[in-house]
Parts: sequence; structure tokens; C-alpha cells
Amino acid sequence: MILTAFVLNLKHLLMGASLAPHLKRHSLLAYFINDESYAVTITRSRQAGGSAAHLPGAGIVTFSTWVLSTSAQSAIKHLVSEPSRYGLDFAFFGAFIGLLIPQLKDRLSWACFGTSALVALAVSQLLPGKWYVVVADSPRWQEV
Repeated sequence: MILTAFVLNLKHLLMGASLAPHLKRHSLLAYFINDESYAVTITRSRQAGGSAAHLPGAGIVTFSTWVLSTSAQSAIKHLVSEPSRYGLDFAFFGAFIGLLIPQLKDRLSWACFGTSALVALAVSQLLPGKWYVVVADSPRWQEV
């Protein structure tokens, strides 16, 4: 379990490395990296030069939203017995799609996306569990 958690969280090393040129002397801001804050910050940095302030801003907003949403879910879970009935099971994936689309600006990024998707589909059929996430999230597919 510890090894799996370690491997799955290696992505933070890659996210931190790709943000390093944008954060310059503000390395402590890496504590705010999560999937959503990374996507917002790297998109903003690529578009308009961005600012080191984007990462803590996005990190605080996403963390606060996560805590509030989890608390609300815990308080009302007895009211919604089947989240899929309301499409709530798709909300998580919908959020990631919304974060992904702005990243796909050129043929190379679309090719990386397509390759990762195909690799994930293939590996999901070949290996048990969620190994397709690790394989498709490999850095060699993300060298854009």
C-alpha cells in the first residue's frame, strides 16, 4: 500500500519540476500543488506569463472546496442514496475534462493526450486494478 501511494504520488515531482521555472525563488509554494491547482497555474503561466500567486490561490480554493464538499456530502449522504441517478458520479471526471481541454493547444499536445488515452485503454484490459493510470500518466507521454 505504501509503495502504491508512493508511485501514484510521484506525479507531484513532475508537476513541481514543470512549475519550477514559473515559481523561481518561491519553492515553498509547491506545498499547494494538487491536480487542479497545477492545471490552473500551468495554463495561466503558459498563456500570460502568470504569477507565483496563482498556485497558492488555486491550491487554497481547491482545498477549501474539497473540505466543504466532503463535509456537505457527509451531512447529506442519507438524502442521496444513488449519486449516479443525478449524474454526480460524473462530476469528478467532468472537472478534469474542464481542466484538460485548455491544455490541448496544438497537434503535439493532442497527440500526447491521444497516446495516453489509448495506452490507458489498452493497459486497463491487460493489467488488473488501476495500473493503467500509472502507465498512461508516465512522463514520457507528457513531454510537451
